[in-house]
Amino acid sequence: MKKDNWFSPLLAMVFIMVLVLWASIAFAMDVTLQWDASEQPDVTSHRIYYDIDSGHPYNGTGAVEGDSGVEFLLTADENPDPAIVEHTLTGLSNDTVFFFAVKAVDDLGLSSAYSNEVNTEGPDAPEIRFKEIIFSQTQTQKITLRVGN
Repeated sequence: MKKDNWFSPLLAMVFIMVLVLWASIAFAMDVTLQWDASEQPDVTSHRIYYDIDSGHPYNGTGAVEGDSGVEFLLTADENPDPAIVEHTLTGLSNDTVFFFAVKAVDDLGLSSAYSNEVNTEGPDAPEIRFKEIIFSQTQTQKITLRVGN
């Protein structure tokens, strides 16, 4: 009489799941966007838009923080310098080119137009700068993109 040996297939399945999880984490990309803080007192947050295709609409998915249009309050600013705003999207696929744009949002929920776009491709990808971004008719801001694993 042969004993059912279910333990080995279960162990193999758990091992494969751990490998897949590790691979997805190991090959994930973090993207940090950084720009000059707005001088407008009514700006309370920024929305970061991303996608794998250039141009809006930006319908990207995959970031741990949420799908495209993820909103970051100014109180969640990652940079200690009050003159600089910085936010990071994590968990994006490392083997994919992503395109990014930002909008400023005021205390009434109104948003600016899209900034110009930067992406994670090319020789300058770790230090790409947005061209000047117009959040109002009188103010421009520059945004820096840093890419890391």
